[in-house]
Amino acid sequence: MTRRPSLSERETQMLAHVARGLSNRRIAQIEYVSAETVKTHLYNTFRKLRAANRAHAVAIAYHVGIFGTDTSFGPAIEPSPLTPVRPTR
Repeated sequence: MTRRPSLSERETQMLAHVARGLSNRRIAQIEYVSAETVKTHLYNTFRKLRAANRAHAVAIAYHVGIFGTDTSFGPAIEPSPLTPVRPTR
């Protein structure tokens, strides 16, 4: 079984925006942060997932169960079937 990396809620949120195909600039506008802040969160996310790029990070997120496909994630700013799956403890 593939080990699920531990991403912060903010990192998961940023990755969900990436999965929707949004640019760093658009993510920054939606989240009311700077583009540099988005880049920092995504850099940390890619490092934790050991992803080479945005597409690879999203693929890994699906593979290890970070994203489910049953419900939407966050407010309906950008429509998407993505939702982070919360680990059960």
